[in-house]
Amino acid sequence: MQWATDVVADFYGDGWFAECARRRSVPVMSSLYDWPLSSPVALVRHIERAARIALLPEDVRIGLTEGPNGIRRSASPNEFDHLDVVLEVIGLAVRDRWRVESEVATTDGHLPDLRFSKGSISHVVEVTTQGMDRESRAIDRQSEAVFAQQRSSTGTRCSA
Repeated sequence: MQWATDVVADFYGDGWFAECARRRSVPVMSSLYDWPLSSPVALVRHIERAARIALLPEDVRIGLTEGPNGIRRSASPNEFDHLDVVLEVIGLAVRDRWRVESEVATTDGHLPDLRFSKGSISHVVEVTTQGMDRESRAIDRQSEAVFAQQRSSTGTRCSA
């Protein structure tokens, strides 16, 4: 756990965490399943995120953190979720020995998320996520509110 926490903290940086806390929106703790000490699911997600970050080639890591659309420019949970999917896609590509680049401008000036190349083959990839429907999001918000109320009224940490 310490290794995973160090990797994640180094990737996002102290400034990013401080800005998220100032906005009262910390994406690594944005849902019930991301509270690191509340459930086994959160622990697994934390370790998975760290492993994906550790697999990043150095130039891709720099692009994802400091590039024009880098994570350090946003404290939005939606963009954080997008980055988690980008990290997963990169991990799969790296394991299959593709060369990965992030936010390389195309001839028309667009900045797609990723470019993969292997031999003479090259692909430009824009990663998107499909969110939950409105009803599921409402249920999720309600359950998170109940969980938060339960935590605050008992004064103790709940375990899921």
